[in-house]
Amino acid sequence: MGDYGVKISLPSYDVKTANLQQTAFSSKYPIFKIAFSGSLNLTVGPGSGSAYSNFNITFTHDLGYIPAFYCYSSADDISKRQMLDFSSSFGGFFGHHVPIYARMTTTQLMINGDVYDNVSKQITIHYFIFVDSGE
Repeated sequence: MGDYGVKISLPSYDVKTANLQQTAFSSKYPIFKIAFSGSLNLTVGPGSGSAYSNFNITFTHDLGYIPAFYCYSSADDISKRQMLDFSSSFGGFFGHHVPIYARMTTTQLMINGDVYDNVSKQITIHYFIFVDSGE
């Protein structure tokens, strides 16, 4: 009996003979399965240098276990994207002091941050919550 599954080769490579480097996708290897994905938009700030404003947003998943996840943020005025730290603040966001971090529980994705600079900024948090366990 032959091998079964899905294999997609890169352009100009024969899918029947393509090696791993010439393959865009192969079901032979494990991949994360997405349970939820989306974006959360928020306006943060301003802080005042020594004082700060903070924000907390959540997404409820109710999976009953801590799933693997990935989050990144983007700002309205800059095209760069920044991966969110999963344990503590990373100390900066697009040239401003806006630390953002993410945490997962058995029921919620929690995004927290603080704004220390005297700025107001539109930020979008993009998230992927996977079926696969994060533990």
